[in-house]
Amino acid sequence: MREPIVAVSGPEDELFEASARVESDAASRVLREVLASLREQDREVLVLDALGHNGPSIARQLGISHGAARKRLMQARRALRVAFAAYGDGAAVGREVS
Repeated sequence: MREPIVAVSGPEDELFEASARVESDAASRVLREVLASLREQDREVLVLDALGHNGPSIARQLGISHGAARKRLMQARRALRVAFAAYGDGAAVGREVS
């Protein structure tokens, strides 16, 4: 008796999606450039953290103590924030890093 309503995207939806893709691409580009500017040691620990490794796992991967891994991660996060802020206070992606 009742047929479902089929949602049809209009020009506004397509414009919104295109804008979102452009913003996402810009954010990815900025992040790639900022990460590339970091020391390899910082990038390594940030990637391990981003992949879901916890402190003990990062320590095992790097062959260091758990405390040293925590300190490296803290320093790498700080370096990322500083590098991102230096890139232009996050204006390129329209967000502030906290």
